Amino acid sequence: MMCAYLLKNERTEKHGRIYRANEKFFDWVLSLYRGSLHWVLDHPTLTLVVLFITIGLNVVLIVKIPRAFFP
Repeated sequence: MMCAYLLKNERTEKHGRIYRANEKFFDWVLSLYRGSLHWVLDHPTLTLVVLFITIGLNVVLIVKIPRAFFP
């Protein structure tokens, strides 16, 4: 019952220019993420190849970087 008193209907609330600009930006980021996620899920083989190449390059960098750089 307290939710009926505490929560507001967001559809009737007026928002300012900055809020609308932020919402537009966040919608763009979400659409970009959604598109990249769909692409990755549609190409699992290439995604795994990139993963293994990344792991391999990390191993090479760990071997090549002098130990003095590590804390």
